[in-house]
Amino acid sequence: MTLSLRGKLLATSLGVVLLMASLLGIVAFHTLKSRTMSAIQSEAVNYGHAYSVAIGEWMTDRKNTVHALVNLISDNPQAELVPHLKQAYTSGGFGLTYFGSAQGVMTRQDPSLNTGNYDPRERPWYQDAVSRYAIRASWSVPWGPTWRSTS
Repeated sequence: MTLSLRGKLLATSLGVVLLMASLLGIVAFHTLKSRTMSAIQSEAVNYGHAYSVAIGEWMTDRKNTVHALVNLISDNPQAELVPHLKQAYTSGGFGLTYFGSAQGVMTRQDPSLNTGNYDPRERPWYQDAVSRYAIRASWSVPWGPTWRSTS
């Protein structure tokens, strides 16, 4: 089969057009992919930043609640603890608030949880707090079976 000059020019032109269309399609695909990945990365960074700020504010609120309670107890050691522990429990959104004294008395926001046979001085969290922080507030992970969910 022999093509005329006109047929050869049409076939060549069609081949060039198809090649260009394919190349433009590939370039468009890679450009779209690159921009989409960049947008996803930017959104992920923005969400991460927003959540980190929110978590930081949440943590600051809890620290402020605990520091206010520590200051109240330090300034007035004879104060009735239960109302203040209840206030910290409610306003701070804690699962449990309590105070362990140097005399071995454990006071919780719910008086029904206070038992006479629990000496906080024997607990690792108390010993750690006293040894590292003296009078300052201490933070730790929840302790095994004594940790309760608020749900």
